[in-house]
Amino acid sequence: MPRETGADTFVARERESRIVLAALTSGRGSVISGPAGTGKTALARAVIRPLPVSRYAVTWVTASRAARQVPFGAFAMLPSAGATRDPATRYARLVDELVRRAGARVPVLVVDDAHHLDDASAAGLLALATSGTLRLMTVVRSDVPLPDALLALWKDRYLHQVQVTTFDRNDTGRLLCGLLDGEVARPTVELLHGWTGGNAAFMVELVRQGRSTRQLVRRRGLWWWQGPTAEPPALSAVFAHRLASLDSSSRDVLTAVALGEPLPLALAETVAPGVAEQLEEQGLLRTTHDGSRILVRCQHPLLSAVARAEASAARQRRVAELLLRAADPADRLPGLVPRARWQLATQQPVDPPLLLRAAREVQHSDPDLAVRFAARAFAQSATTTAAVGYANALVASGATAQGRQVLTRHRAATDDPGDRLAVSLALVRYRCWVQRDPVGAREELALLRVPPAAVDRVETLDATLSLFAGLPAEALAKVEALLDRAPDGPSADRARLVRATASVLVGQTGRALTTTSELLTGAAEGPHGLGQTGSGSSGQRLGTVRAIQKLATLWRANDQPGPADIPSYPVRARFDEPGPSPGLPAALRCLLDGYAGWLVGADSIAVTRLREALGQQCAIPGPLRTETAALLAVCLAQGGRPTEATQTLTDDPPDRLTLVPGVSAWAAAVLAGTRGDLPTACGRIEAAIDAAHRAGCGAAELHYLVQAAELRGASGPVTVADRIAAVLRRIDAPRLALTGAATIALTRQDGGELLHHAIALDRAGLLRPAWRLAEAAAALLAQHGGPRRAEALVLLERLRVALGQPAPAIPTLPALTSRETQIAAFAAAGLTDREISRRLTLSVRTVESHLARVYRKLGVNSRQNLPVELTLA
Repeated sequence: MPRETGADTFVARERESRIVLAALTSGRGSVISGPAGTGKTALARAVIRPLPVSRYAVTWVTASRAARQVPFGAFAMLPSAGATRDPATRYARLVDELVRRAGARVPVLVVDDAHHLDDASAAGLLALATSGTLRLMTVVRSDVPLPDALLALWKDRYLHQVQVTTFDRNDTGRLLCGLLDGEVARPTVELLHGWTGGNAAFMVELVRQGRSTRQLVRRRGLWWWQGPTAEPPALSAVFAHRLASLDSSSRDVLTAVALGEPLPLALAETVAPGVAEQLEEQGLLRTTHDGSRILVRCQHPLLSAVARAEASAARQRRVAELLLRAADPADRLPGLVPRARWQLATQQPVDPPLLLRAAREVQHSDPDLAVRFAARAFAQSATTTAAVGYANALVASGATAQGRQVLTRHRAATDDPGDRLAVSLALVRYRCWVQRDPVGAREELALLRVPPAAVDRVETLDATLSLFAGLPAEALAKVEALLDRAPDGPSADRARLVRATASVLVGQTGRALTTTSELLTGAAEGPHGLGQTGSGSSGQRLGTVRAIQKLATLWRANDQPGPADIPSYPVRARFDEPGPSPGLPAALRCLLDGYAGWLVGADSIAVTRLREALGQQCAIPGPLRTETAALLAVCLAQGGRPTEATQTLTDDPPDRLTLVPGVSAWAAAVLAGTRGDLPTACGRIEAAIDAAHRAGCGAAELHYLVQAAELRGASGPVTVADRIAAVLRRIDAPRLALTGAATIALTRQDGGELLHHAIALDRAGLLRPAWRLAEAAAALLAQHGGPRRAEALVLLERLRVALGQPAPAIPTLPALTSRETQIAAFAAAGLTDREISRRLTLSVRTVESHLARVYRKLGVNSRQNLPVELTLA
């Protein structure tokens, strides 16, 4: 049964609750103040609810605007308060009545919305606070004028003031988890926080509406906002009382700003002079400066959505026509999307290229709006460019079959060879990314007749298809030949993007970083193509460049990774600010964070972020869905959750669109290994290794070979050492190379060498392989003792704690007490008597006495002869 969502369902304000409760139970009381919608009443109810009725008698009064017209009107519900017209007498009788009702209990008076109190009632509350007769809690808004008597409550320190502000992202996440009774995806938390500004009342309304309209859906174990993300839904109820009194001119200006924000003030003035200033004073608009002029925005994103939704079509058309006539076409403001909105609203001939650019801009954040833009452009100008733009928008909105139909019909209707080629290329891309068939798309591409002017574009697409068919080495060879021939051609940036992606997959991180730097430099300097950093397709490509750069850096860095590499936010407890990855598409950011978490052994973080990445690629399968599902299954399996791992692979089975060859076989191998089915695990990991080797994907092949060594136990390193050495000779990824070199070192069974590798892995942040090497080193050094053995055990224990592994059981030999066993274990690990004394807070003499008894009981004469099973491991 879904949990009821209401204003006081969940309050993410434990600190404020403790302060208010302490002021109420041990002092005179408190004043809870803050802007409208910040959850002040919910906080008051949360404090009052657990008070024992046997000790406290609580009276709750809510003031209102209507009651303000009558002295003591807010207390008219109390019988004795209305027995006389004299305010002083009413106040005295009110106190007597509350004390009488309380009896032996402590009387508590809560006055909600106290800012509506009349002056006499406010003065009465002040007198009540000074007398100490009752415990008092008042809830007031801080953004409205207050009677002087209310201000004196906390200014003169009669009551303790607790200021309630809007929620930050962390508390927004916790509030949403409480309202939805489940984990919420971080992108959804960030989205709703941005829409509401952290206003609790708005969030409650958004959740209520989102659930009723099925825009809030549970997917892959997380709650997601499904649908347009460019603008919030219109919650008319939350602004109804503020908009009801607006005259026609005010509504016109509010509509103009909502259709074009940020709107230059000069444009707003053309709609109705002087009105924008009035609306700003009423708190409906806000102004900012861009250095040369004043810009106007709605005070809140939800208000903007309400203004657009409530404006009639006739009003929108009239206002849009005024704005189109007054706006300078050369001015960058208003932006592309607002101008496209105006053109839609006018119902007059439009500018198809502008609408198509706007559609590309919003097709990822608001695909329905993109369809409206592109459909209007296609209806007025049925060109090939418009047909492809319309089809792309339909596909982004989920109408994939309709998108393909638009393309096939247009190809059949055109006789121009160039147009037919453009549509055919769009159909090839459709087959790859929508039908998930890059191999079939390559076959289609090979059948096309390509004129010389389009060769570069077709070859770049061919290399891209090779990449998504899981053949990075082949893709790299194709774009290298293309860039050698035409380094500055029209498809050069797209070819470089393919080169960067393929380079990082084959393990050439240096080349990948060089290429991404070239692309980012060109984006910063160039006004076209990749340099357009909006939310459209070019902005997505730029985000992909940043993702490749981040992955190459992660594989290349030899130092302990910092916050940019390892996120630190468990999903229910904390929602931190996004990491320093501006422009990264959300799904890519989640995937990279999840991979980084898995790489360094932060499994809980990895699972959270990978679930988010997978959830974003489910409604319309993304290009990395297979890789995301496989990596999530690996994390779950290695974390002791094989059932969940199996379910993940069942819900999201692998398909033909796979960037990383062998990734699904790798996941199946890990899952089989955790279940003890070693023959299946070994067979699947060999299939993964073979796929990566044939594709020239050195980074993945190294991952799989190290996994093969782990699956095969003691004999594993010997069987794969030569193959790992061959991979290391052809890749340039220092951090990954550490895992391969460490696996080879296992074949030599040298404890000191293994400890050296374990320390190097630990310094690189690769905790899981470091732990494995430290275990092997400790076992080999156990027979020698000495400081190196102790160093290995100390490292092993620290890694165990860092990875969250359970503490090992210390063996208890029948002849020894628990204390003797503990001291003997430390001694066997190579610790000196003084080190043991400090570790156990004992005197050195006590340690020596215990060890003497241990030697006598076990029949040995020194710590070097202590049994190996005593070692702390």
